[in-house]
Amino acid sequence: MTTDMPTRTPYQQIDLYDFCSILWKSKFLILAITAIAIAIAAAYTFFAPAVYIVSARLLPPTIQDLANYNLAAQITSRGYEAGYRNPAAPDNTQIEKLAPGFVYNEFLRNLNSATAKLKFFNDVYLPAHGDNTNESEKQALLTRMEKELKIKLPDNAQDPATLVTLQGHDPQVTASLVNKYVTTAVNMTKAGLIKDLDAQVKTRSIAVDSQINAYQQIMHTELKSHGNENSKELQPDEGGMRASDIGNATFRNLLTQKTLLSRITLDPSDFSVIDIDHVADASMATLKSPKKLLAMIIGVVFGFMLGILVAVIRRPFTT
Repeated sequence: MTTDMPTRTPYQQIDLYDFCSILWKSKFLILAITAIAIAIAAAYTFFAPAVYIVSARLLPPTIQDLANYNLAAQITSRGYEAGYRNPAAPDNTQIEKLAPGFVYNEFLRNLNSATAKLKFFNDVYLPAHGDNTNESEKQALLTRMEKELKIKLPDNAQDPATLVTLQGHDPQVTASLVNKYVTTAVNMTKAGLIKDLDAQVKTRSIAVDSQINAYQQIMHTELKSHGNENSKELQPDEGGMRASDIGNATFRNLLTQKTLLSRITLDPSDFSVIDIDHVADASMATLKSPKKLLAMIIGVVFGFMLGILVAVIRRPFTT
């Protein structure tokens, strides 16, 4: 009696001996494919566009940078008014003074915020790379920007420097983009501080007006009670104030505070929220060297594996 032994087709599992035999017989093919893969990897590292890294270094503002902003605090402080000092001057009319550390923290918050990055992308980065893009291309470009834009915040108080770096193929364009991104964060910070100042001025102006009205009512009531309401000295002058009122020290201080508050105006160019150690400059750009060793390793591994795969696939056609 004979037993039919199953015949193995060329596509069935190959044992270790057959596999090693295939590799040995196809060694030149495998080496050739590996060499081609290495050549492709080398060509990529050689012909790939150069990538430059450009950075700007930022420091906290100095007291002088905030002098014009803090002038509002100075002119509303007690005793500033032309040498006149009145201990009874209301404290709620004084504008808060800004410290450099507080301003710098506000700037860093804006610098690293998603709002600043999105605004920079829409206003600067996207137009620089062409506006004629669909939504998917815009999203891909935004992802690329977020990957290439790096912000290194201060590690400690001893080294408060912040680095803003960006990668790009053109050092001139890349340097311009870095500086514009810093400007975006600066403008956002200034806008927030000016808005806060305007709110403080408005609040304190309302408080001063309320106190002036209260003093006027008190003086009117007191003078009326003494029967002197129609006296000449009680008649208001061109400014709407009575001579008797002007003689009151506290009241005069309130009038001065009102005048000073009405004169507080601040332009974004009047103060700085950072001290720029160095702006992004194309002449200081560093060339990002391609990872040649990694590319060669990938070429060897990929080429060798591809060569083995080709040798195994072609085996049925050569047996």
